[in-house]
Amino acid sequence: MTLLGTLALGGWCSDSDVRRNLRLVGRELLNQKEHLRIWSGPPSGVAPAIRRSQVIMRKYDMANTKSAKKAARQAVRRTEVNKARTSRARTAVRSVEDAIKAGDKDGAAKALREAAPLLARNAQKGVLHKKTASRKISRLNARVKAISK
Repeated sequence: MTLLGTLALGGWCSDSDVRRNLRLVGRELLNQKEHLRIWSGPPSGVAPAIRRSQVIMRKYDMANTKSAKKAARQAVRRTEVNKARTSRARTAVRSVEDAIKAGDKDGAAKALREAAPLLARNAQKGVLHKKTASRKISRLNARVKAISK
């Protein structure tokens, strides 16, 4: 049974396995035109709804040319990478906002020093528009400065 067949039947694999096999999974998605469900974490007696999961549920049409097939495979991989980058940036921004709400100026400043490069890097990679990233950094910076007043 192929990797896709195992995963589609509810097989389990770790996040590192997912990253390692994204290239293979993309090819098999194109070849078999099937949905793919990837669960992260080992199987246990706990209901799957409690486990964190990554699910790719988009059905891709079969590409006609070799370059279109490659582009579709790359899109699957880039989508996963971009989701991870977006999630990391949101978490960083949330940590700054939590420190601001708590009134912790030092903690907020430290969190902002960690969040600003993440946002700028996301803008550079094209995950976020550069003006959006700049606006977010600027507004967070203004809020951190306003804590001491």
